[in-house]
Amino acid sequence: MFEDNIFTENFAGLHGGAFFSENGSPVIRNCEFRKNLAGEGAAAYFIGESDPVMVGCRIEMNTAAGMGGGVVADLFASLTIRDCSFDRNTAASGGAVAFAAAPGVMEDCWVTDNFATFGGGMAIMSAERVEINRVVCERNEAEMYGGAIYSSDAVFRIEGGTIADSQAGMAGGGCWFMTSDAVIAGTSIVRNASVGATGGIALDTTTLSITGGEIWGNDVAISVSGDPVETVDARGNWWGDDTGPYHPTLNPGGLGDIVADSVLFDPWIVSSGEEEHLSRLSLESIFPNPAAASTTVAFSVPFETRGSVRVFDAAGRHVATLADGTLQAGPQSLRWDGRDSRGVPASQGVYFVRIEAGGAWDVGRIALVR
Repeated sequence: MFEDNIFTENFAGLHGGAFFSENGSPVIRNCEFRKNLAGEGAAAYFIGESDPVMVGCRIEMNTAAGMGGGVVADLFASLTIRDCSFDRNTAASGGAVAFAAAPGVMEDCWVTDNFATFGGGMAIMSAERVEINRVVCERNEAEMYGGAIYSSDAVFRIEGGTIADSQAGMAGGGCWFMTSDAVIAGTSIVRNASVGATGGIALDTTTLSITGGEIWGNDVAISVSGDPVETVDARGNWWGDDTGPYHPTLNPGGLGDIVADSVLFDPWIVSSGEEEHLSRLSLESIFPNPAAASTTVAFSVPFETRGSVRVFDAAGRHVATLADGTLQAGPQSLRWDGRDSRGVPASQGVYFVRIEAGGAWDVGRIALVR
C-alpha cells in the first residue's frame, strides 16, 4: 500500500517517471503526482500480468515523450483507476491515460485539460475489456485525432460519463476510433470541435453502438469511413432538438448535429408538450446552503432511468455517493450528511453535487461550514 504520498519532479528516461511496477499489484491511494517526466507513463507505469489499483489520486502536469502523460497500463497489467483526477498532462498518445494491450477499469474520474498528438484525454490501443464508467472528460485537446479519446484495435465500453468541450486538429474532436469495437451508453457528447472535420466521433472501420445519451453542439456528430463501412447504431439519443439530427435525405428537417449515411438514428428521443426530455434533468435546490452539517439535494428526473448522485470536492475528487442505480421519474430529494464514503466528516470548504441520469447531468455547489 502506498498512501498519502507526493511524487513530484522525478524523471525516467524510459518508463515510470515517478512510479514503475512490473508484474506487481500495488494499491496507490490518495497520492499526488506532479511535474514528473518519462519516456512513457510519466506519473506511473504498470506492465505485466498484475492487478494494480489507483484510488483518490491527483495526477497533474506530468509529461511523457511517448504514451501516457499521466498513467500507462501495458502488456496485461489490469489497472483499476477510481476517484482520480487528471489535469494538464501531456504525451504523444493518451495525454492523461493510456491502455496498451491491457484490460482495465476507470471509474468516477475527472480528465480535464490534457494534451496529446493522439487522444488528448486517453488512448486505448490494442486493448480488450476496457471499461470507462462515469468519467468526466472535458477540455482535452489532440493535435491530430481524438481530442478526448483515441482508440486503435481496441474493444471497450464507455458508460454514464461526459465527453465535452474537447478538440482535435484533424478529426474526432470528441473521439477517434479506428479498427475498434466500442459501446457507448448514457454518455453526454457535447460541444466538441475539430479543425478538419467531425467535431463529435470519427470512425474508421469501427463497430459502434451509442444509445441513451445526448449528442449536440458538435457540428458533425458522427462520421464513418473504412473498408468495409460499418453501420452505427445511434438510436435512442437526444440530438439537441426535437427534430433530431440532420441528414440531407433521411432527415432534412433535423436541426441537430449532422450524421453520416451509415448511422441509424431513428427513433430518437424528443420532448412532448410539458414533458421534458432527459437532457432537461435539473437540480432544483440545495438546502440549507451553506450547510453546517447535513443538507438536502432536490432534483427532478423526467422519466425512470439509471443514474447517480455523487459529491466531489473542489479538486474533483469523489467524496460520497448519494445514489447509484435506478432513479424514479419526477421530483425527489436526497440527504447528504456531510460525511465522506468512509463516514468521516468532510472538512469545511466548497463541494459539488453531480447528478447523472442516462446521458444528462447537472451540477450544484455546496458550501460546507464547520
